Amino acid sequence: MNVQPVYSSENNQWLVNLEFKNSKVTNGEDNSTNFFNVTNKLLFDGSKTFNNALISRINISSDSKDIVKGIPYLCDIPYVGYLFGVRRKEVYNRVLLLFISKN
Repeated sequence: MNVQPVYSSENNQWLVNLEFKNSKVTNGEDNSTNFFNVTNKLLFDGSKTFNNALISRINISSDSKDIVKGIPYLCDIPYVGYLFGVRRKEVYNRVLLLFISKN
């Protein structure tokens, strides 16, 4: 991660260059590598006050899980089990939030 803040005294503004690079190697059959790069340029007015500012939101991964709830043993019977249970799929996302703080 590379953050470069630059202050312009004539405009009373901050320019922040943010560059984030990451790679992830998956151990599947193809041994592939996933790369993602994020580059943001932010312009802040120096006369205004702020504590924290969200500068980037990056989705890291997404997982899903099948949930089965119902009457024990009856919801496991083939074909008839759908009458005695509820099936749903839940999706979990891992997100990286990057903030900048004036302090």
